[in-house]
Amino acid sequence: MTRVFLFVIFLIPFLSGCKKDQPTDPEKPKVVAGITIQSISSNPFLNSDWQHAIGGKGVLEFKLKDSKDSTSSRTQDSLDLANASLYKKELTVGKYDIILDTKKTSNVADTFLRFHSELKGLSVEKQEAVSLSVTSSDGLITIDKDYIKDKTTPTFQSKSDSKAYNLGLINGFYYIYVKGDISGTISFTSQITNKVCMKDIDVKSSNHYNLVVSVSKNNSVQIFLGDFHYKNVAGDKSTLLTLDIDPGYMSFYKNVYYILADENGEVLNKFEYQKGSAQVSVISNKDFQKDRFNLYRITIPLDNGAPDIIGYLGIKKGSVWRLKSNNSPMRPNVDQAKMTIKPGSEHYWLRYTADNSWSEIHPFDPTVLNTQTLVYSADSKLFLLAKSNKGVFYNFFDLPAGTKTFTFDPDKCTREPVVKTFTSPGSDIQATVFAWPYKDFGNLFWFGSDALAGNTLNYYLPQEVFGKYLTNISYKLNDKNYSYTYVGSEIPLKPEMFDADFEISGSNLGDFKFSFNNKADYYIAVFFSDKAQFRFYSPVAANYTKLKFPDFSEYLKTDKVDYSTFKLHEFSLHSGNIFKEDLLDYPVPGNPANVETFGISKYFN
Repeated sequence: MTRVFLFVIFLIPFLSGCKKDQPTDPEKPKVVAGITIQSISSNPFLNSDWQHAIGGKGVLEFKLKDSKDSTSSRTQDSLDLANASLYKKELTVGKYDIILDTKKTSNVADTFLRFHSELKGLSVEKQEAVSLSVTSSDGLITIDKDYIKDKTTPTFQSKSDSKAYNLGLINGFYYIYVKGDISGTISFTSQITNKVCMKDIDVKSSNHYNLVVSVSKNNSVQIFLGDFHYKNVAGDKSTLLTLDIDPGYMSFYKNVYYILADENGEVLNKFEYQKGSAQVSVISNKDFQKDRFNLYRITIPLDNGAPDIIGYLGIKKGSVWRLKSNNSPMRPNVDQAKMTIKPGSEHYWLRYTADNSWSEIHPFDPTVLNTQTLVYSADSKLFLLAKSNKGVFYNFFDLPAGTKTFTFDPDKCTREPVVKTFTSPGSDIQATVFAWPYKDFGNLFWFGSDALAGNTLNYYLPQEVFGKYLTNISYKLNDKNYSYTYVGSEIPLKPEMFDADFEISGSNLGDFKFSFNNKADYYIAVFFSDKAQFRFYSPVAANYTKLKFPDFSEYLKTDKVDYSTFKLHEFSLHSGNIFKEDLLDYPVPGNPANVETFGISKYFN
């Protein structure tokens, strides 16, 4: 794809040195003008404010046309494009085709933009001024000089001719123009690590490839394609964001993109995540002196389905997004086993858990052989809770080591459970309890999720006591849902009060307005459409309520994003005793790693 930019040629009166009264030779063609090239006036590349390097030699051709539009004469001339404003050329009255080309020193790469321009049928008269449309098939590669070791020069080695081309240096950036549809490798020596780094690039016409370099704490180097902006010497180049990633987290996506923007949606930096990268430091490419910014991650699924956009809005400069498991290590699982529930009993409801899998069977048909898949560690036991017309009973059973199939009889559930009564200030109460069977491992027993329409609930637990439980109690009060999660040696039977509250108006991202009190740590807002899902997190301390976004159109495959099509699905406020503003992800309610959380939410569409 070619992009068009313009430079202007002015035809100005050509002054001969002849005296005023000297007779004109009627046989001599009349000289009427001199051509001056004024400037190159526009940028051929989208989404880039790069000012092109114009230089080298240019070749001008003037074709004088006759009355039948045939070429009667041709005149060629050369000019120094870096000093094009000094060029002058005599012309006679007539109609011309004018052609300007850069004189190529290479068909692959150069430190000057290669372009072509042609203007047909220009009628040359006195005081004429013309604009020539210029096209280029070049692409551009740039890299900040600060990334490069002093007294070394980056190179581009083309796969088409295996030649290494030195990059030029201008305005603090190394750069090179490469013909479109050529692939090659950028090589440079890192200023920080003193090691040679390489990046493969497939160059397309009119595309700008700005390389961003990140060095992790262990001196491993990642090279990204990022947004380009000229340096502002007065700008703050401190780190806005650090990504600390387990690369396996990104294996579920085809592409992952990051955008950093200010509160008005102006892009500070953007880049595509390179799979396998473990730590990335990101700075602003613009002068940015504020303490808070907005961060967006766009993930494209492996099947090229609708993208998912997560935003952290109004977060602190220097925040860390850590995508790693915070859970305790797990005991290794044995192979999956098939557990068969013996038929013939009078039980109609069963719940079971090992230390890494759980479920319930309701209703349970005692006349049918029922087989379940069970995953567990070598030291796990099986908890089985059975309900019948005779009552509720349970037992713990040993799991046979190395056996892939086994059968359990619900009639052997003979022990009476402990009954705990949960209460709440609202209706639709629900309770869930987990227990850690091992002190130093994250394996869990699940004792069930029970719910009733009222505000009290009887819950069945084993008589055995565990050192640590996770308890979640949720309920509905007025038109909002409340949630309380507690981790400790006790099981709280009623939730602690959460005084946070919010007000919502609007039903979509186009007319969405909201307010909240300061009793929470952060809010979550979720919007759905057939094109994408938006999920926003923001610390309450930032008070960021007037949402303004960067342009997501290229990721949503549309010319313009219609935010009214994104329907509000959920809004919630949350607090957690391990919450830190500058540490992402924010706590997820009910996650055993997050210890204690409070939440108030409302569901919409």
